[in-house]
Amino acid sequence: MSTSPKDRDSPLFLPDDSSNDDERPLSNSHRSPPSKNAPGGSETEGSSEDSTQSDGEYVVEKILARAPDPNDPDQEMFLVKWEGYNYYESTWEPLENLRHSQAALDLFLKNEDDFDIEAFEKQKREWLKHQKEKAIQEMKRAKAQGTVFRVRQGMSNLGRR
Repeated sequence: MSTSPKDRDSPLFLPDDSSNDDERPLSNSHRSPPSKNAPGGSETEGSSEDSTQSDGEYVVEKILARAPDPNDPDQEMFLVKWEGYNYYESTWEPLENLRHSQAALDLFLKNEDDFDIEAFEKQKREWLKHQKEKAIQEMKRAKAQGTVFRVRQGMSNLGRR
């Protein structure tokens, strides 16, 4: 059963970085930043540093899905939504990286629902394209106004080929 975009818990079709505070009951942390490769091979762009705890750990907001590890089909990867980050900045993490996030993992396994990974990845690509277009428009506007423009971290590589 696929998760419906109309479903309140669905990350699909979110227009911005907003999230529901009701969906943030967990306080689990993880040491690696949200920038891992997805099992599909796409890489998430960099993100702001303000979602890290003082000791450099990132907080797991929710585990969205799981899939076989493309490098080791006997192992699983988990799609992690990080607190303070957009759904489209979610990353694929191996189980060993979630050792400090047992509550989020237990909740996911208890309530696991089919998650449409392909639809999520498509929406993520569209979101990244939109972010790139928005950054280009902001640069053009700043240039036309003769002001200095500073590219947000993670967006600076979007225009390169």
